Amino acid sequence: MKKLDYQVSKREIEVLTLIANGYTMREIGEKLFVSPHTVISHKRQLLHKFKAKNTAHLVSLAFHYDLIKFPPECSFTRKLEIV
Repeated sequence: MKKLDYQVSKREIEVLTLIANGYTMREIGEKLFVSPHTVISHKRQLLHKFKAKNTAHLVSLAFHYDLIKFPPECSFTRKLEIV
């Protein structure tokens, strides 16, 4: 696992976790008591910090760097295959 070369704030990790859980920018704003524009700003900053191409890439990198994890009750019973 690689080490991050930059700081990720607690708020950015909160936003990232909610994005990974499928929440919209509006829903994240409501949960964190900020405007959707603020959430978009956090997401934009995260994309820049991670040099991510898109949101899916950002979430993938967050898992790679162990910033977010699957909850313990989440288990995958089958392997995905490349078709």
